[in-house]
Amino acid sequence: MKKRNYTLRSILSLFIIFLLTAFLCACGSKTESAPAQSAPDQRPPETTAAAPETTAAPEMTAAPETTAAPETTAAPETAAAPETAAETEAADADAAKPDSDTTSPEWARKSEQSLLGFLNAGGEAELPVEGTYTMFGAKNGDYSVTADSLGTESVIVLGEDGTGSMTFDTDETKITEWNVDGDAISLTVADGSNAKGIMHNGIIELDIYGTGDMLLYYAQEGADISAYELLTMEEMLAQMNGGESGIPDEDNGSKLAALWNTLDSSKGIHLHYDVYLESMEVLQEYDVHVLNGEFYSLRKMDVNGAEDELITFFRDGKAYNLYPKDMHGLIATETSSSIIVNNPELMDSLIQDIYVCKQNPAYSEETMDIGGEDFNTEVYPASEFQPEGIFCFDNDGRLAFYMRSEDPESDTPGATDAVYTIHEFDDNVDPSVFDISGYTIE
Repeated sequence: MKKRNYTLRSILSLFIIFLLTAFLCACGSKTESAPAQSAPDQRPPETTAAAPETTAAPEMTAAPETTAAPETTAAPETAAAPETAAETEAADADAAKPDSDTTSPEWARKSEQSLLGFLNAGGEAELPVEGTYTMFGAKNGDYSVTADSLGTESVIVLGEDGTGSMTFDTDETKITEWNVDGDAISLTVADGSNAKGIMHNGIIELDIYGTGDMLLYYAQEGADISAYELLTMEEMLAQMNGGESGIPDEDNGSKLAALWNTLDSSKGIHLHYDVYLESMEVLQEYDVHVLNGEFYSLRKMDVNGAEDELITFFRDGKAYNLYPKDMHGLIATETSSSIIVNNPELMDSLIQDIYVCKQNPAYSEETMDIGGEDFNTEVYPASEFQPEGIFCFDNDGRLAFYMRSEDPESDTPGATDAVYTIHEFDDNVDPSVFDISGYTIE
């Protein structure tokens, strides 16, 4: 494992934490009136090789009917700020440019704060493109928070020779090439990974995912960032939850909620499951243990005939990637977010969905035939942020399967994005897994 890979993966880990906080709190504030919303599937900070051949998911003869996701009302239109002659000329020039996969007018319009900041900075002296840029915030959806509240530091250095460097906390990677074309910037790092964004007068908005929905904000010393309205994580939580910080913990009277309530929180949470990812055609096995604020998740998968193992471990605000094969590890990211520190179990995607859906009153009860056996199911309809979720219980009330459908209105019944087979979900935690003293941490 080469150190140059760590930085971009650490950034992805940061977004996992940011997304988890935002989606859990957003769904909690709408429990009374809308279907629950959960964070998207989380993957461990480390990525894996191409998916091997795997066994198929359990055969389903029919999919239950689901209710359509509720319509959302469009945001009210706002009046545009008066344009100066210079801005009008710049806008005409942009409109004349051919569409680009990297930065399009539609992409740029997703960041209203950045456009406002660029307009406000229009009368100031232009800062050079080359220089040192320090991260001062991050944006997810409608919310932007300070870098300090995320508990992380990141710096981009653009050199005059077209190369540079990027640091994220203690990790550093070389920027082998950077290019600026108008307001568009492209960074290529040592392992060939590429990140794009927009920049203007000493400010860079880096778009790691390429969608414009999640951005990292960087600025040179002296750049005007006054137009960016940044919140602390606590302020964001308070806004999302109607003035209350933290995340909700309510029950909807479902089988799922009853199952959750059988767990003794003082003993922790243990979850053992397989997940078949149809989009990747890969089968992964997870063994998750959570106890006293610590999180352990062992992922196993077969890669080209060889078993690949990765442990995601969380303790005292630090998330680690641990590799049992050679007993080494690295700190993937750090956070002071109370959401993760107080609820590390929510780092697991299945536990996230269980926790969110157990509070959602908008579900229906159906039956489903899987492999010739009938299962009682609770169907949680798709919403703007979450795909349809189907929890399947056997006759003993045990959670046996969970299916996440990215296309619940598909003409192909049972077509899912992920099928989870649950082997164990209890509070029988193995305390020995939290001893990582044998690992060499880089």
